[in-house]
Amino acid sequence: DCIPGGENCDVFRPYRCCSGYCILLLCA
Repeated sequence: DCIPGGENCDVFRPYRCCSGYCILLLCA
């Protein structure tokens, strides 16, 4: 799980949190 803003996502890559998942770049 992750929280909006990407705090729990991979900080070394451009991942963002979307609907509880970390995805690359923007939410579709």
